[in-house]
Amino acid sequence: MPLSLRLYLDDCAYSKMLVALPREPPHQHSVTIPEDAGLRGAPDVQHFVYARAHGLVVVTKNPSDFEDLHRQFSEHPGVFAVYQDNDARDMSHEEIAQAIANIVGAKIPIPDRFHILNQWRY
Repeated sequence: MPLSLRLYLDDCAYSKMLVALPREPPHQHSVTIPEDAGLRGAPDVQHFVYARAHGLVVVTKNPSDFEDLHRQFSEHPGVFAVYQDNDARDMSHEEIAQAIANIVGAKIPIPDRFHILNQWRY
């Protein structure tokens, strides 16, 4: 049975589609959004601290800030970062969900790691 993750989409990554896709088979991850946590529009550090305290892997399209937080707080459930250039190479919601599935399928460690989802797009 595939690993089911508990994900947290920060404000930058939130979209209805990105909430729905990871929840659907074959992925079946749980997804929390800032509104669920009362953190809509909050600073990144508050999102990170919330996710860390609740055992949630952060999914963000703001990689630089969360890479800094990853370095400051060495113990956390993990960060999945998406680099966006605002062009045709940007990852679609489907590609983000598939990249998460690819990481899970590779059975590599997720806790305490900063993973760039763009590298897992295949």
